[in-house]
Amino acid sequence: SKELTKYNLNLRVLTEKLDPDLPAQTIISQKPYAGQNIKPQQTVFLVLSKQPDPILMPDFINKDLNKIDKLIKKLNLKPTFYYQNSNLPKNFCIAQIPDFNSPILDKNNVTIYLSYGDNKNIIMPDFRNLDLLEAKEFLDLHKIKYNIINLNPNSKNSFNKNKLSIIQEQRPLAGSILNLDELKLVTLKINL
Repeated sequence: SKELTKYNLNLRVLTEKLDPDLPAQTIISQKPYAGQNIKPQQTVFLVLSKQPDPILMPDFINKDLNKIDKLIKKLNLKPTFYYQNSNLPKNFCIAQIPDFNSPILDKNNVTIYLSYGDNKNIIMPDFRNLDLLEAKEFLDLHKIKYNIINLNPNSKNSFNKNKLSIIQEQRPLAGSILNLDELKLVTLKINL
């Protein structure tokens, strides 16, 4: 930088080359070459290094180990797995480090927490004001049977997965602690 100012030289970056082993913006080559004679105000053309785009952490939460394995192999990750008690079925992801969409700085420094799947108790979520499809996703995941009741007796509409169907009421109530083996049916009331 002092030499450039001293001789009043102009810099121009020709291109950037991908090189994961060099820090970004390292000079890979230049023209005129080192040791060549130059004139004041001459342009020096540079090729700089650049780092590859970071790999972003996928969202493993609520996915089973089979789906996780496919993504791990595709991204060439080397995660550490830990098992924890959870309401999710066995081998479903309950937590991950780094978080979803965070850059993976080290492919060997990824942690995935999986469910033992032995806890049959759940806390009933609050489905009110959610779309019926969101509630169905949770209920299907836990293999919970459900009944949908239309609060509008005059409506001839039926459930359409392309249309929002907002849940108005639910039974059992949100916050109830339930055993999955004893839970027979969840009732969701919507207004079609």
